[in-house]
Amino acid sequence: MQEQNCPKCDGEMDTGKLGIENVMYFSNWQKNFFKAGTLIDKARACTNCGFVELYLDPEVLKQKIQANQ
Repeated sequence: MQEQNCPKCDGEMDTGKLGIENVMYFSNWQKNFFKAGTLIDKARACTNCGFVELYLDPEVLKQKIQANQ
């Protein structure tokens, strides 16, 4: 992933991770009752305005959605 400036204020973004373990994303496209979450493994925060972005592995998400449709 290419590092870019903040989408809100164009400030510098700092890369890190969340301080909470196992923060998961659950897609609405998954149809099974037991949805398989995808780990959010990266975060970026703007050092100017505080805007935060969260990232997961898109290939893992695609696989889980396809397996549960």
